[in-house]
Amino acid sequence: LFFDPGFNVIDATVGYHNGEYLMAFKDERGENKAGTDYKAIRVSRARSAGGPFDEYSELVTPALVEGPALFRKSGGWIMLYDHFMEGRYGASQSEDGVHWDVITEQINFPSGPRHGSVLEVDGAVADKLKTKIV
Repeated sequence: LFFDPGFNVIDATVGYHNGEYLMAFKDERGENKAGTDYKAIRVSRARSAGGPFDEYSELVTPALVEGPALFRKSGGWIMLYDHFMEGRYGASQSEDGVHWDVITEQINFPSGPRHGSVLEVDGAVADKLKTKIV
């Protein structure tokens, strides 16, 4: 068993941060409707990639999101997530992996994405990919 906070979770993703591993995951408690106290992302830390991930944060994203994707930017973190009931993406930023600020309005997302990932590529590859986007 990799991680068990005592309630159902899905969509865990792990990144390395300042000598620790940061795991973002969806708290699956609650209902898929506005006003739920859950159905959002929490984070946990461990000294080893295999855990234990014992303690976890309060919710760090708005409710009714899932599918976190973490990536490093300028020494901090960006977390993308799927507003699964609305068919849109959102994003939050953190310098320390603990305190998160919503930055959705600062990012231009394509319409209708679902759970995604971020892959770093060099400029030549990025230019080729841009020509293929419809």
